[in-house]
Amino acid sequence: MSESLLHIEKLCLAYSNNAENVLENVNLSLPKGSIIVLLGENGSGKTTLLKAIAGLQKPKSGKIEIENKKIQSWTKKTLASKVAYVGSKQQFNHLHQLEEFVAFGRYPFLNWLSKLKESDKKLIDTTLQNCDIAHLRNRTLDQLSDGERQKAIIARAFVQQTDLLVLDEPTTHLDFKNAMAILKLLQEQSRQLQKTIIFSTHQLEAAMHIADTVWLCNNKNIHSISTKAFLASKDFQKLVLGDYYSFDQSSNSFKIDFNE
Repeated sequence: MSESLLHIEKLCLAYSNNAENVLENVNLSLPKGSIIVLLGENGSGKTTLLKAIAGLQKPKSGKIEIENKKIQSWTKKTLASKVAYVGSKQQFNHLHQLEEFVAFGRYPFLNWLSKLKESDKKLIDTTLQNCDIAHLRNRTLDQLSDGERQKAIIARAFVQQTDLLVLDEPTTHLDFKNAMAILKLLQEQSRQLQKTIIFSTHQLEAAMHIADTVWLCNNKNIHSISTKAFLASKDFQKLVLGDYYSFDQSSNSFKIDFNE
């Protein structure tokens, strides 16, 4: 896990060029095969950072490198082979069949005929099986539950076969069971395929079980700390959780305390 995949240096980001910086002087680096959970209050810059890493948000200054090359120098097609992005708000045609929708993740790699090869079809089928949605392959997206549709969206990202997977709140609007299934999928992909995964979430307790590192957005900067260090620090926890929710070392679990 020592080989660096993503390097961020002196990065400044804003919602627009004329707006105040939401993040500034950010310096981060991470190896292949690691899982990072991105935490912070609403408006702290989490989504902006994830979009910038995916090449969807232009930095005001600083640089983002994947495999030691600035992402701005990649073509869109090449960048799509390096990083897959799952946003918190997805636009899609509800009439697409699930299998067809997932297959869109292979399109950056197809020839000018846009025809799937047998290896593409095998990858798609394996991914559907791994995501437990193969039995839904012929259903249209409007015939799926929120959890099933979210698995399809993530499956589409998986079939891009990128080393880096970036997800903005992938468990939003899901019930507990489906949210845990999504996080388990991410853990399995990282372990089995050595994917580097960065995701934001409000499923904090579950995220602590799969993440190696916490990126904590606070005061326009990002603290990078190990999950173990985060769980040992009341100060870091308070930045995310406030005064009423924290990790209890004695019981090895998160506790809610509404007592004054």
